[in-house]
Amino acid sequence: WTRPVRFAEERLTIVPMLSWYHSEFDAEPDVPTDSWPASAARRQRRMALLGDEVGCSWPEAMGSSSEVRNLALAQLFDATNDAMCPEMDNKDEGQTATNVQIQQVSFAEAVAARERGEQVISMSHFL
Repeated sequence: WTRPVRFAEERLTIVPMLSWYHSEFDAEPDVPTDSWPASAARRQRRMALLGDEVGCSWPEAMGSSSEVRNLALAQLFDATNDAMCPEMDNKDEGQTATNVQIQQVSFAEAVAARERGEQVISMSHFL
């Protein structure tokens, strides 16, 4: 699925989201690494350098520097998620092979499910 789905009997909603990291959207404090062993701190720095940028190729129109491109991508994916927020016209309901009821829902309905105390799982990497 590429839109939120709700498993009503399980009181569970799964919300796939498009995302691209950029510090402008990061409101959390950095994880302090001062007390980490040297090897763990090195591994953390190495992973931060690799990021998603290394394995991707984007059109030149997205920006000439990685900083400009990463901000443009983050804004693009954020806007795409926002565009999916309004109520959906074509909600699909169905059943899996194990007869589990599945209902496509909007982002607003996913938020409402969370406010009702239901479990909501979101993720930003999906196939």
